[in-house]
Amino acid sequence: MKMKNIARITFMVLFVAIATIYNLYAVDEPQLAFPGAEGSGRFATGGRGGTVYEVTNLSNSGPGSIVDAVRVGNRTIVFRVSGTIELGSVILAPKSNTTIAGQTAPGDGICLKGRIKINASDVIVRYIRVRVDAGAANSSGDAIDIAGGSNIIIDHVSASYARDEGISCQEESDKVTVQWCIISEGLTFEEHSYGSLIRGDYGDQKTYHHNLYAHNWGRLPRPGNYTDVTADPEGLYLDFRNNVVYNWKGNRPGNNDDSNTMSRYNFIGNVYIEGPESSVSTIFRENGVHCIGYFENNSLNGVVPADPWSIVSFRSGYSTEQIAAYKERSAQVEMEPVTTTSPDQAKTDVLGFAGASFPKRDIIDTRIVNDVLNGTGHSIATVAEQPEGGWPALETLPALADEDHDGMPDDWELANGLVPGDPNDRNNVGPDGYTMLEVYLNSLIHVETLVNGDGSYGPQDYVLHQNYPNPFNPSTTIKYKLPRSGHVRLIIYNLSGQKVETLVNKFQSTGEYVVTWQPIGLSNGIFLFRLQAGEFSKTRKLIYQK
Repeated sequence: MKMKNIARITFMVLFVAIATIYNLYAVDEPQLAFPGAEGSGRFATGGRGGTVYEVTNLSNSGPGSIVDAVRVGNRTIVFRVSGTIELGSVILAPKSNTTIAGQTAPGDGICLKGRIKINASDVIVRYIRVRVDAGAANSSGDAIDIAGGSNIIIDHVSASYARDEGISCQEESDKVTVQWCIISEGLTFEEHSYGSLIRGDYGDQKTYHHNLYAHNWGRLPRPGNYTDVTADPEGLYLDFRNNVVYNWKGNRPGNNDDSNTMSRYNFIGNVYIEGPESSVSTIFRENGVHCIGYFENNSLNGVVPADPWSIVSFRSGYSTEQIAAYKERSAQVEMEPVTTTSPDQAKTDVLGFAGASFPKRDIIDTRIVNDVLNGTGHSIATVAEQPEGGWPALETLPALADEDHDGMPDDWELANGLVPGDPNDRNNVGPDGYTMLEVYLNSLIHVETLVNGDGSYGPQDYVLHQNYPNPFNPSTTIKYKLPRSGHVRLIIYNLSGQKVETLVNKFQSTGEYVVTWQPIGLSNGIFLFRLQAGEFSKTRKLIYQK
C-alpha cells in the first residue's frame, strides 16, 4: 500500500509540474487584426500601438497627403476628408506595421486613382477604392500588388481598371487574406483583363474569401508556383471560398497553368454565374500534374452538381491515369479558419456587403452588384466605356472634432472615459485586447442585415419611429435606430422651420435609442422632429396638446 501511495503522489507531483511548465510556456492565440478578420492574414497587427497620421487633403504629396502618410510605418492612417486622390506617377507603398483605415473618411469615402504595391509586413487596408488611372505613368500592373511581406489583410476594398490583375499575391508574400472585396472591370485594351494571380512557394499561405469578381476575362483566380516541384515539394497553399465570380470571358474563369510545380488549394462554396461574355463549361482548368486540388459545394449558375469534378477540367495531354491519380489524392487542405456558408448565402452576403461599402457604396459598385443580379453588363476596354465615368465625385463632410488628433473624436472619447486632450490614451488597451483607437475604428463597422423589399441588396437603413404618445402632454418619447456609428442630431422645429430645441447632437454608436421630450414654455400645436445621421435625414410630425 505504501508503495502504491508513493506512486500516486509521485504521479500527481509530476502531473502538476508538467501542467505548470505548460502554463508558463503556453502562448495565447494572437489578437485578430479586427473583429471579422479571417484566413491566413487574420493576425496582421497593422499600426497597433503606433502613431496616428491624419490625411487632411487629396494631394499626392506634402503634409496631410496619403503619400506622406505611408512614408513611415508603425502608424494608423485616418482620414479627415473624402474624395478621389490622384496619385499620378506615384505607386502607394505602405511600410510595415501600417493600418489604412478608410472607414474613417467623413462623407462618401476615399478613392485612390492609381495603384498600391505592398512589400511590407503587418499591413491592414480597409474600406477604400483603388481605381487605376491607365493613362498615368507607372499604371501598368495590378490595382493592388502584394509583392512581398507577411501578415497582410485587404478588407472591403474595391479594385478596378487594372491593366494586369485586380488584387494579386506574388511568391514573396505569405500569410495573406483578401476578403470582402470587389475586383471588377480589368481593362481589356491590352487583352489582359484579369482578376487575381496568386503565387506562392515553400508553404506560403493565401486566403481569398467572400470577394466579388465581375467583368474580368480570366484568372479568377490563377494560383500557381514558379519553382519546380523537385526544389519545392511543399508549394503554395490557397483557400478560395465563398467568392462570387460573374461574367468571365470564355469557358472557364479559373486555371493553373504551371505544369511541373506544386500548389495546394481548396475551392469551397464559391458561386459562378455566367454573364453575357461567358460560355459555360467548367469553373477551373488544371495544368499541374503534381498539384492537390479540393473542390466542394461550388455552384455554377445556381446549381451545385452532385459530382464536384464535373465542373473541373484538365489540360489536353493529361492522361486518364493522371486524372484518376489527381482525384484520388484530392483532400481538403488545412488552412486558417474562415466562416463558410452555402453558395446561396454567400451570394447574398457578398452582394450585400463586399467592396468599399462604408461610409457608402459608390455608384460604380452599385451598378456592378446590379449587373450580377440582372445578368447584365460587360467588360470595358478603357474607362471611356464606364457608364458612370471612371472616378465619380465623392462628397466630403466636416470631420468630427478631435482635439488631440489621436484618431478618436472628442465625443467618442468622453463617452468611453477617455480624455480628448490626451493623445496617448489611444494606445490604452481595452478589455477585448484592442487599443482604444482600434476599439473606435472597429465600432464604425458592424455586421448589418439585408433588408430591401424590392429584392435589392444593401445595409439596413436608419429607423425613426413615430413618437409615443401622440398627441401628448406633458411629455413624449422618440425612438430611433442607428445601423452604424456616427454623429447624430435630433432636433425639434416649429412649422415655420425654426429650431425649437436640440435633443441630441453628438457621436453615437450603433444601436437603438430612446429620447424623452417635455416642452417647456411652449404653446400647444404641431411640431416637427428631424433625425440626421450621416446622409440619412427623416422628419416626422408630433402634436403637443396642453
